[in-house]
Amino acid sequence: MKLKPVSGIMLTMLFIGTLGMAFHVAPVLGIPAPSGGGSIWVEPNYVNGSVVGGLGSTFAVELWANISETAGGTGAPPEYGCFAYAYWFSWNDTLLEIQSYNVYPPEDVWSEGISTISDRLRDVSDNAKNDRHEYAVTALGMPPGWKDGRKIAGYTFKIIYQPTYLEADISCVLDITDRGFADDEENSIAMTDYDGLYEIFPVAHDIAVFLEAPGHLIPGDSALLNATVFNGGLNNETNVELQLLIDGAKEANATIPLLEHGESYTINCSWTPTVEAFYNVTAYALPVPNEDNTENNIESKRVLVSYVIKVPFHFPTIQEAIDKANPGDTILVSSNTYYERLTIDKSLRLTGEGGSAPIIDGSGTDTVIRVGADNVEISKFTIQNGAIGIDLTPYPDFLGNNCTISDNTITNNDGGIAIGNIPISSDYNTISGNAILDNRYGIYLEASHNNSIIDNTITNNLYAGILLDADNNSIIDNRVLRNGIGINANYTDNNRIYHNSFINNTNQVDSCNSTNIWDNGCEGNYWSNYNGNDTDGDGIGDTLLPHEGVDYFPLMSPYIEGDVNHDAIVNIYDLRKIAKIYGCELGDPDWNPHVDLVPDNVIKISDLRVAAKNFGKEWSE
Repeated sequence: MKLKPVSGIMLTMLFIGTLGMAFHVAPVLGIPAPSGGGSIWVEPNYVNGSVVGGLGSTFAVELWANISETAGGTGAPPEYGCFAYAYWFSWNDTLLEIQSYNVYPPEDVWSEGISTISDRLRDVSDNAKNDRHEYAVTALGMPPGWKDGRKIAGYTFKIIYQPTYLEADISCVLDITDRGFADDEENSIAMTDYDGLYEIFPVAHDIAVFLEAPGHLIPGDSALLNATVFNGGLNNETNVELQLLIDGAKEANATIPLLEHGESYTINCSWTPTVEAFYNVTAYALPVPNEDNTENNIESKRVLVSYVIKVPFHFPTIQEAIDKANPGDTILVSSNTYYERLTIDKSLRLTGEGGSAPIIDGSGTDTVIRVGADNVEISKFTIQNGAIGIDLTPYPDFLGNNCTISDNTITNNDGGIAIGNIPISSDYNTISGNAILDNRYGIYLEASHNNSIIDNTITNNLYAGILLDADNNSIIDNRVLRNGIGINANYTDNNRIYHNSFINNTNQVDSCNSTNIWDNGCEGNYWSNYNGNDTDGDGIGDTLLPHEGVDYFPLMSPYIEGDVNHDAIVNIYDLRKIAKIYGCELGDPDWNPHVDLVPDNVIKISDLRVAAKNFGKEWSE
């Protein structure tokens, strides 16, 4: 089973939205008082798009909630308060475009930590634009309940539609939907929802510009820059001047003799910078006569031109660097402690550099790194203090395949690395060379396939080192020490598990109703509690089999690549053993499968190279 730090009942209630009643009422002015159990509302509850700047302008709204002292389900004492909640916030994506959002769960009250169950933008109308945010969160442990009024989220929108002279004012509801508020006993807290209202009016004269430019370019690469002017006013405009500038110098410009209401005009230029620097790219339209609002006549973007993106040299935070990066970019992060919770939504390489590994600290809440893209590489970090260190499948995105997580230290999280989440599969990932320690569980695989868990050190994880709830994966050459359970592999099939060293775990293995493969045909795993004998001196146990009910070829010493005689050290005797039958093939009288280190049924130079690469290695904890 997957040990996520939330109550199963509470999780179900949050997801299906049956946790109490939600009452929608018309927007009202001011902050509403709690009604019954509590209330949730949009602040400000009315936004006039024409006043805030019209087409191309941005504005912000906040979500507030108040849990009254009498909140709680039937029989719940008033001091319980709220311990989990979920909501949906929706808007019209033909009028507004979400730019950013932040959530503010009551971490100061829920002092033992939080777990985010859902945090996603969705395209409900299915037109390739996000029009709903879905959020669900629960407190961990038994902290005090939240009972006061507070801001729980903030959203920034961009106005993307301006009504023309043919239209009257256009409006949409900023729709807040309570999807469940729960007390400590998982009883529902009845909430009243107060929506907001957005409205925009046609104006006599209003033009707006839009800029298309990348956030990052590699020197020598080319980008097409586009500047567009749109006439959102009631009147046609003449001799509209549009400019495209780089660091204040005009790169393209046009004078449009006639720009009719509701029409747009675009100019562009191809840009190939060669010098590493920040450049200011700007689209600008001169104000037309009698235009009152000119804030949307200009749009600028700061474009970084560099071979790699560096933090904090180019951007102060890792998340800002990710947001500015293009797919395929490399981000180098210098040694420091970064208190961030990251979302990676594009293919890129994120790596630490410097004398010591940079620390990404989740501040005790939520997932530290969510990976929502394929072909992501994360290496050389210390990742700590989160609900999950690295989550390769942030629900509900069906992404997180072909990723590589290597050479990191992942510590002091509830879960170290999570791969997959029923029904979502995360496949063809490689987890290698990591130190995964002092978490509740080390690595968890669920419903995922063809992943490689190789050469990791997994120690001192409270519940289990490896939780396996998936089929057809490879778990090879890992050191699994002093965990509650070394490996939990129940109801799984066709996983290849060999050359691992299971040492001093409270329970070495928990496996039932499974048909996994615990050897490579001649070598299995090392178990510190194996008390059988090696009767033929080949380094493989021959009695008391299968060990732990699974391993017919238990190693007599911890596994080290290149240690063909299995004496816990790679030395001249291993090289001699390989050289002695150099050129031997499967079926020959002297064939020895233990020295076929590159398994291809022939002993050749590649096998000697593996042993030579590891020459001098000796087992130690």
